[in-house]
Order: sequence, then C-alpha cells, then structure tokens
Amino acid sequence: MRSLNKILAAVMMVAGLGLVGSAGWSAVERHYPELLGKPANSDEGTPVQATASGSAQVHEYQVKEIVQAHLFGQPAQAIEPVLAEAPETKLKLVLIGVLASDNTTLARALIRVNAKKEKTYAIGQQIDSTDALVHKIESERVILDRKGNYESLAMTRKKAYDLPEAVKVGAAKIRQAKAQKVSEANQDMKWPF
Repeated sequence: MRSLNKILAAVMMVAGLGLVGSAGWSAVERHYPELLGKPANSDEGTPVQATASGSAQVHEYQVKEIVQAHLFGQPAQAIEPVLAEAPETKLKLVLIGVLASDNTTLARALIRVNAKKEKTYAIGQQIDSTDALVHKIESERVILDRKGNYESLAMTRKKAYDLPEAVKVGAAKIRQAKAQKVSEANQDMKWPF
C-alpha cells in the first residue's frame, strides 16, 4: 500500500510539473516570442471568452484599429512657436480676465480698451477701436492677430503697493488688532514657570 501511495504521489507531481511547465512555456511563446527566435506580431491578438454553455468563443481584433479609435482622446497639439514667442502688444489694452477653454467656441476674454469700459471678446472677434483680432485665448494671456502678425496681451497682477490707500490702511488695522488680541491673551494666561 505504501509503494502505491509513493507511485501515485510521483505521478501527480510529474503531472503538476507538466502543467506548470506548459503554462510557463505558453506565456513565453505569447509574450516573448523573440526569445524563441519568432518574429513579434503586435498587430493581432486572440482573446478567448468563455460562454455560459462552457464553450469558448474566439474574438480577433486589430490593435491598430483600437489605437486609431483614440479611446482616451487625441494627443495635444504642439504650441505654435510663433505664438509662444509673440511680443507684447503696444496697443492700449488691459486684459482683465479670461475664460480659457479647450472648446474655442466657449473661450472668452474680458478686455479694457483705452481705459474705457470692459468688453467680452470671443476668438475671431475684432477688438473695438483697433485693427486686432482675438486669435487665441490662454489661461494667462490672449494672442492677438494684427494683419498676420501675432502679439500677446498678458494679464496684469496687482501688487500690494498698487492697491488703494484705504485697502492698505484697512489691512494694517486688521493686523494690528490681531496682534493686540494675541498680546492680551498671552497676558491673561498664567504660566507655571
């Protein structure tokens, strides 16, 4: 009886090793055919899908077709070098704000012309009292087209010293009041040391 158990165990071990070896070999053939001297064929694949009845159905597909379907969108186009190096415009314009969008029909720029009232412009619109067209709207600037020459209009940021005096005084008073409250709180505390 013991010898039969040993023989059965040996047969099962050989069969198990055979299955593991077969699975490993098929993985090498499928994923690393160049190791076996076979040409790699990345255009085709044959996934197997089991059905409810237990039979297998083979579906073939072409990788090129999947790639050309652009399932995750198109890659971004490179920035035109002419636009990237567009000089600052000499027109009396101030870019107040932008609504930048990949959808060019939604993009808008709020521009003040000659220190007058602000107006919203879309791509392709001519800016009032100028020969400039809005060519492109970016997050921090607008590209203008002036008879084929591109110029940029950058958004300006106000610095603290550009703020009205009332705002500066108000901010200073707030800081002073906070400092005084902290000082009073420290005096009220009784420190054990």
